[in-house]
Amino acid sequence: MKKNIFNQYISDLNLDFKRPSCLSNKIKVCSYFVCCGASVDSILYGNNKKDLRTGNSGIQLYVGNKQLRALIPFSFISKGNPIKIKSSGNKKNAIVEYKGVKLFTISIIPETKVGNNSINLEFETLIAALPQSPNGVRTCFYQEIKKACAFCALKKSKIPLNPSALALAYAKVFKKTGRRPQILLTGGNDFSIDRGLAKFIPYIEKVRTVDRKVKIAIEASPPKDVVELKKLANLKIDTFSANLELYSDNCRNEFLPGKSEIKINEYKKIFNYCKENKIKTFSVLIAGLEDGKDTLIGAKYLSNIGVPTNLLCLRPFPGSILENHRKINPAWFLAITKKVIAAMDKKKLLRKLSRTSGCGSCGACSMEINIYRVMNRYGKRVLNIF
Repeated sequence: MKKNIFNQYISDLNLDFKRPSCLSNKIKVCSYFVCCGASVDSILYGNNKKDLRTGNSGIQLYVGNKQLRALIPFSFISKGNPIKIKSSGNKKNAIVEYKGVKLFTISIIPETKVGNNSINLEFETLIAALPQSPNGVRTCFYQEIKKACAFCALKKSKIPLNPSALALAYAKVFKKTGRRPQILLTGGNDFSIDRGLAKFIPYIEKVRTVDRKVKIAIEASPPKDVVELKKLANLKIDTFSANLELYSDNCRNEFLPGKSEIKINEYKKIFNYCKENKIKTFSVLIAGLEDGKDTLIGAKYLSNIGVPTNLLCLRPFPGSILENHRKINPAWFLAITKKVIAAMDKKKLLRKLSRTSGCGSCGACSMEINIYRVMNRYGKRVLNIF
């Protein structure tokens, strides 16, 4: 059944088999990777024992050029997928094939080991989902009260992660690569006034002892009182992302039964606070659960208040309530991404999104920043080739 769906999705993408390595094909296949994954030769896997968090750990690659990134989650790698990534004889390059037709070459990003499987380095960003207390249990109280977000695969577990481990991982990557990695910290909500923001503080403070210039992004829900964010603002975080995920009230109530209790106006207050305190911000919207019109209304709402949208497709990860949900059509995802790009471009927010830290500026799990990078190189005319 999945094979039939995937082949239909590829048909909808309308790939150009006469010019298999053309830019249009690379953009379309990048969207396919993001939405549907691929079949991948095992020699290219690397370390698939990394922390899955909400499922976005996997193979990192450049899709034909460095403007286009994709992260294929380990759980999205399937032998039955008709898009094949085949080894070219080394671990740095591979060939993308469909039904025996070689499309183009991709580059596999070599893994940089950080010394802790609870911390992932994805492209230039160290990512960690923090426990409630160092070396303690990682959970979200929405899971505990049976109101978990339907797409979340984060389960209650004890993980060996503390501020010193994060600082050590940062220092190790900095020394090995010669470049400062960004840091993205996430974590589930709790019942407190700050909705769990306090747990980030010791990690930020510890990393600052290693490098005061490190750019740190936080992804978290808005605190009940915006003043609670002041503690993080005083630590000079670079980016605070408060993710709406869905805009439609009906869909928020259905798929975010706990998080939907945080009203959209609370998000607006935190976005305004970030603007006043020169903290970069963006908000994730997830395409594929609510009607596309509602997603677009949400993106326009965010654009009108000066907040960039990081548009992700729904990824039905194993362990989540939606694990059996059909994967999103990459042609549809590209179409709605173009509309979101237009809404942001009208307010000059694409460049603003590209300058955030963390997921907003990466593009490996979405398409708007990928396309923005391609537009910077080839101009807006690229929007007409796919």
